[in-house]
Amino acid sequence: MFDTNDTTEQMPTEAELTAAINGIAADYYGLPVATIEQIAADAQAEKREAFVIDSPGAADWLLGKIAAVRAKKDLIKAQTAQMLAQLDADERSLLRFEPMLREWGAQELARRGGRRKSLPLFHGTLTYRKVPAGLKVADEGAALNEAVARGLIKLDAAGYRAAAIEARKATGEILPGIEVTPESEHFGIKFGKAGPEDAEE
Repeated sequence: MFDTNDTTEQMPTEAELTAAINGIAADYYGLPVATIEQIAADAQAEKREAFVIDSPGAADWLLGKIAAVRAKKDLIKAQTAQMLAQLDADERSLLRFEPMLREWGAQELARRGGRRKSLPLFHGTLTYRKVPAGLKVADEGAALNEAVARGLIKLDAAGYRAAAIEARKATGEILPGIEVTPESEHFGIKFGKAGPEDAEE
């Protein structure tokens, strides 16, 4: 029996917990533990120091940090996508037994008297219900043609905008639902080496 008064195993210290967390992060990102520790140290230093962009070096430092965060996000997204794809494949593999499960559940309910429409199990419940007759789209091409003929098709915003541009060029007309936006300057951030278009004038 587990003795709650047993104190032979001491709780890990904060330093030990930090080391363990850094080790997990290093394994996850495929980086050396020293790199993870340096990243953590940099983060703590950033909290202590007031950051001011007053030089090209400072501005580029910020861009580097943003780029690193985005790279980590992309890595996590890629890893997550791979994991989800594998889980989806696992689920599809298991769902091939669904017809067998459905048949067994119906037989079990019948064996129990057939009065209930659900069969509770430990990890879930099998349910059966009558679905009324209805309609569904079976031929999308034929349905689309009929929808156009009936005026039910949704607006193609991109196509309508192109038509509005042509109308304004030809006659100056502003089509209904179109708003003229004033000229403005867009600010963006590019990552990587500067190209010829980014050279100073």
